[in-house]
Amino acid sequence: MQTASHDQFIQTIIPPIGKTLSERYGFFGEFSIDAAVSKTGQYYIYEVNSKPMSFDEPEIESAKIAQLCRLFCQLAKNDI
Repeated sequence: MQTASHDQFIQTIIPPIGKTLSERYGFFGEFSIDAAVSKTGQYYIYEVNSKPMSFDEPEIESAKIAQLCRLFCQLAKNDI
């Protein structure tokens, strides 16, 4: 279930993870995170995945494809 706390957690961790990946390995246009929250409200990151993957949930898969399209368009504009 999406909550304000979950959104805040994601918005807080995404920029430093993306920055670290790009600094270490070069540009990363997409990555995913496997994370969970405990019964006591503690957030845990299990892993960061650097390769695009398919999701079983249609709304997540659609959002992923839309984000990839935005990224590709942005990158194409920068190459012109």
